[in-house]
Amino acid sequence: MAAALMLSGVAYPQPLFELDLQLGSLADYGASPWYTEDLQIIGSEKMKLAMDNGADFIWATSDLCTSPACKAHAQVDTSVPGFQWIDKTGTARSFGPWGEMSTWTALSAIGTPAGAIQPLAFFAAIDYQGNQFRYLAWDGGIGLPARKDKTTPPSAFFPTSLKDAGLLAEPVFSQVTNREGKVGKFFFGGVNESYISGRVVTTLTPDIQTGTEDAWSTNLHGFTVGDVSIAPLAGTTFFLDTGSSRFKGDHEYVYPVLTALMEYTDPSGNPIFEAIQDQGEPVGLVYSSGAPQDYGNLPDITMRLGTDCGNAQGVGAIVTLSPEQHSYKVEVGDRAGQWVIAFRVLDQIGGLLVGSTLLDLVYSSYEYNIDGQGHFTQGNMKLYSKSPTYGSGPAGFECATSPMAD
Repeated sequence: MAAALMLSGVAYPQPLFELDLQLGSLADYGASPWYTEDLQIIGSEKMKLAMDNGADFIWATSDLCTSPACKAHAQVDTSVPGFQWIDKTGTARSFGPWGEMSTWTALSAIGTPAGAIQPLAFFAAIDYQGNQFRYLAWDGGIGLPARKDKTTPPSAFFPTSLKDAGLLAEPVFSQVTNREGKVGKFFFGGVNESYISGRVVTTLTPDIQTGTEDAWSTNLHGFTVGDVSIAPLAGTTFFLDTGSSRFKGDHEYVYPVLTALMEYTDPSGNPIFEAIQDQGEPVGLVYSSGAPQDYGNLPDITMRLGTDCGNAQGVGAIVTLSPEQHSYKVEVGDRAGQWVIAFRVLDQIGGLLVGSTLLDLVYSSYEYNIDGQGHFTQGNMKLYSKSPTYGSGPAGFECATSPMAD
């Protein structure tokens, strides 16, 4: 068994192997810009693959995909020895309300830094629906859903493939990124203490609601924009999604955040933001001009989450994002060159979701529970203060001073 890391009196296994993450261009479509080239479909051209715990299948762009969105990506070579088609029935694969693609089902071996994984089933994309796919920083993704039984069949469940290959001693994966340095690490089998400061560790217990069992969820205890408490977000389900970038959520959760921000004006009384419209409804905010640092009156955003913090039970953590941290500059695609608020209405989420907007500022880990029948289900997630040598942390990350109300 891997050596253990001790934090807050709890032993965490050290990782068995790691992947290097690279930072791609950020588009205004809500997908994470992070990917790895350390996992490869053997025999195909080098691919950029996302480590996506918000997806419940493994997929990659195939050389049968000929649309402009497909041509923007590296593709699986379906003619190489060892590649095999399992099913050529065209089937829609959904990323929920974000978009969908058409796929056939294939079988191929995967190369990892720790050794090859024997052929596993994945979905080979033959068409993409939506311009968002063209600006994805990745060519495919490795889904890491919160439950093995929620994997979309016949796609393989990647942790099981690793375990069967002897490459996953402990059912834990973790991630840390450095946006300033444009580098990151994704670890299988544990937590790497070299990237953790040890100052704050908070545990996020599962908050699984019917219909969201495949996503890594917890409970959001409180949320404020400046001094304004966003009541609908107190007690709602909160998802951490390594495949996403900004905050996303149903209208009832995100619209009050946008409304609170729209109250802010520049010194002349002009609105700082313009609404991003979808079918006549405001779904996001773009800066009318300039960047967040050009305004001195924009509010922080604060979240209270977690069931404990450090050695104290029941207090959780307070995480604060500055205006620069809850905004981003679009680099490619629609609105390239503009600054936008990192919140977007996306219905059917079932709560509030966030990816790299928050995860770039902390070290995060995700633990499975495995029963006697080999079923994987979500265990605890944890957020750690990352080492200051590995990029900026949140504007605030501290243990709460009082227990949460019942």
